[in-house]
Amino acid sequence: MLLKMSTSKALLIFSVDVLFARILTISIPRLSKLNREMQALKEETLGFLWAQSIDDC
Repeated sequence: MLLKMSTSKALLIFSVDVLFARILTISIPRLSKLNREMQALKEETLGFLWAQSIDDC
C-alpha cells in the first residue's frame, strides 16, 4: 500500500513538472515577443520625447 501511494505521488509530481514545462515552453516565445514589442515601444517613446525636447529649445 505504501509503495503504491509513493508511486502515485511520484507520478503526480512528474505530471505537474511536465505540465509546467509545457506551459513554460509555450509561454517563453510569447513573453520574448512581448518583451521585443515593449522595447520597441520604449525606444519609440524615448525618440518622441527627445524630438519634443529639441523642439522646445
